[in-house]
Amino acid sequence: MGNLRGMLIGAGIGVTILFWVAWCSLVKHVAPSSSSERSPKPVESPASLSVRDSPEELKVLIGKGGFMVTKEQLKKAKVIPLPPLNRTAVFALKLDSNDNLLVDAIILQENGVKKIYVQDGELHYRHPAWDTNWSDTAFEVVNENREPVFQLRYTDAAKTTIQITGFFIIDGTFLGIESNKRRLSTKMEDFADFKISPIFKYPSRDFRGVYADAP
Repeated sequence: MGNLRGMLIGAGIGVTILFWVAWCSLVKHVAPSSSSERSPKPVESPASLSVRDSPEELKVLIGKGGFMVTKEQLKKAKVIPLPPLNRTAVFALKLDSNDNLLVDAIILQENGVKKIYVQDGELHYRHPAWDTNWSDTAFEVVNENREPVFQLRYTDAAKTTIQITGFFIIDGTFLGIESNKRRLSTKMEDFADFKISPIFKYPSRDFRGVYADAP
């Protein structure tokens, strides 16, 4: 998890000196990429989850907790699954005109500026080693160490339940979402054992839509 946090915080350039020193005391490699100083752009084609075969009402899981949402609600407006964190909506869901579920997610934000984020199923970040992979039932973003930082997936064959997991840094506050719990803290040490198993194999150019447990 140290490498995951290091790459996230390394992508930004606006942290305070105190925050930087505290972070470096826990993470060995925190070198920011020079490419991250430019405005990010999409690095992949839009990824989405098809809801055509799913029921009219879906359950969205975030950790252990969740809520119910209808397709009609998702078509009318973006649905924000969690209350804002530091006045920021960490992620949002919506349906496009073809009944595909698209996601917005902020993976790293500093001083109110999005540094690494997903918008309408596209990863906006220039680091060449980051990757995304997806199928019609799951979408995933991994860092340069192929550690997942964001996941969206169906948990059942009937496509009744959507699960969100990932690790997010919003203006100095850390949010970790695992399959069975959520953690929220301003202390990095609270996430020392945080880990999410990858959904897919990588690199995606060789394993597009191939699951990690596939032979």
